[in-house]
Amino acid sequence: MKRAAIVVLGLAMAGAAVWGLATYGPYGRWYIRVRWRAIEASRREPAALAEWRREFGDPSAALPTRDDNATAERLAALAPDAGVSFTGQVEWTEPEQAISNYVTAESMKTGGPVGGPPDIVRAYLDAHQRGIGAVVVLLTRSDPPAWKTDQWKSAPLFAVKALSNVLAAEALAQSSDGHGADADRTLLASWQLNASARDDPGIVGQTLFDAVAMIQASLARRLPIDPVAWRVRLGEHDYRASMLQALLIDASRKRWGTSQMGRAAHADYLDLMRAFLVQVRSQSVTALSTPLEFEDAEAMRDGWSAGTTVAMIGRSGLYRAWLTADDVMLQLELTDRVLRARELKAQLGRWPSAIPAIEPSRVGGVHWVYRVSADGRMSIALSQPLPAMSGPPLRFESQE
Repeated sequence: MKRAAIVVLGLAMAGAAVWGLATYGPYGRWYIRVRWRAIEASRREPAALAEWRREFGDPSAALPTRDDNATAERLAALAPDAGVSFTGQVEWTEPEQAISNYVTAESMKTGGPVGGPPDIVRAYLDAHQRGIGAVVVLLTRSDPPAWKTDQWKSAPLFAVKALSNVLAAEALAQSSDGHGADADRTLLASWQLNASARDDPGIVGQTLFDAVAMIQASLARRLPIDPVAWRVRLGEHDYRASMLQALLIDASRKRWGTSQMGRAAHADYLDLMRAFLVQVRSQSVTALSTPLEFEDAEAMRDGWSAGTTVAMIGRSGLYRAWLTADDVMLQLELTDRVLRARELKAQLGRWPSAIPAIEPSRVGGVHWVYRVSADGRMSIALSQPLPAMSGPPLRFESQE
């Protein structure tokens, strides 16, 4: 009887062991694989960091640290009279929404005369005329604003955007009223304000100021501006270089801790992000404009990794940010070519039948197409549509 009890107990224990192995075995194997991979990845962290620095250097080393200059301080004092506060939170009022809608709608047009502002926008501009005029004088006659900057932030993002929109709306209103010289000067003030913030070290700031620059470039194609001076301004900055710096700074700021798992996550993150950023930097815009699909299985293939998961989640947003920078460069190129065509038209009295060196683009994978129709109308457009681009149409059509 005693022996039978021992046999039964042994069988029960063996059964429990088999059941436990079947139930929890996969988790045990998963845990062992994760720990083993963490050991390997943590040992790889110094090499991963060295490869990152060899490829990109230290992106934060070149960032200036400064205080607001006199122009920035004066602008902050004048801006409230133009309806925008540079201290505290920017309020998104109904008139400001209407201004944004008006400016955006005009920027989406591919040609034709500028439309007058809606009544609510006209009323706002009239009520703030004195303040807007003072801001225009400051931004066009003084040194550019230089904002208090450190490795985390630069200009007051939404205040700069709001005031840039107000100035753009004023330029459009002046143009629609036939005041071409005033429109040129006011658009320049808007441009100078946005240009003062385009080296912002953050991805959010870069994306926001890139969006403003796209609108300004589009409006410059239709406003009566000085082609020679504006062509110089359009080519003075590489927005992709600024965006790449912001992407690198964002990646460098991630903190993973000093534990074995933390070092492993850091190594995985650096390896994946380095490969991703090298890829987007070198690929043509036509390849990038095809919506990306990421292999989620990669995050779990060799065992769970926080660094891999964070990189996989973040890459889609970083990809969109890089496309925005490409879009800005294309918008600037199109405006440059429109202004060049206008220069030649002023000399010839008609649109030129061809323009030397108009086709090449600094953005890989596309070129520009210039045409003059039988009835004398001119068009400039990108060689192919880029569905992923969200800015104004990359096409201009003359109406004269």
